[in-house]
Amino acid sequence: KGEQRRPKSKAGTSQEEDDHAALRSLTQTYEQFGATLGHMEEVQKRLNETSDTIASTQKQYDIFDMRLADAAQLLSQLKRRTEEDTKYIWWSFWFFIGV
Repeated sequence: KGEQRRPKSKAGTSQEEDDHAALRSLTQTYEQFGATLGHMEEVQKRLNETSDTIASTQKQYDIFDMRLADAAQLLSQLKRRTEEDTKYIWWSFWFFIGV
């Protein structure tokens, strides 16, 4: 009540009000920056987790690939042995037929 108000500038506000508005704007910008930084940190954390998951999955695929290659090699050996056995069975069959 006993305060004296500054005269308003041409824009209709005093210098103090202009300063206060600028401070509010800077404070709001700072808070938004903090929120954005927090969001970016969360995104980085998620990216790291996803990267770890992808690396783990890749390791599992590599293990599966090695086991699949081993199985293919064993099947190839089995096929070759089966073909050899078949050849000997036919030779034995024809031998016994001829005897």
